[in-house]
Amino acid sequence: MANTIYIIHLPGDESRRVAGVVAPEADGVRLYESSADFLEAVTPDACGCVLASSDLIGSGMCALIKGIHEHGLRLPVVVLGRDADLATAVAFMRAGATEFVELPVLDRHLRKVVRQALALGQS
Repeated sequence: MANTIYIIHLPGDESRRVAGVVAPEADGVRLYESSADFLEAVTPDACGCVLASSDLIGSGMCALIKGIHEHGLRLPVVVLGRDADLATAVAFMRAGATEFVELPVLDRHLRKVVRQALALGQS
């Protein structure tokens, strides 16, 4: 099954930059404006991982993670955020996020985190 990296709600330039950095790690990259757009489009056989902005519009990160679980998807979620406080990062992890990465992030570190998330999704 093809691994896809799903990128949700990163600002335009940041979204394209992150997509370019992580693209070699998977078979494809898809960009979504919101968690609702992603949850409407994703299919039950989806394989890969999610990279999502910590400041998701609409229902938010915890709702995205809950929606992924309710859809029965095995997609690890990596949260990308700026200036997050510890309590916020812990809340995301408790909700089921795999990793929290503070932006800006070094390209090699982001690729490493994505490789780990993709491996976790396959186990």
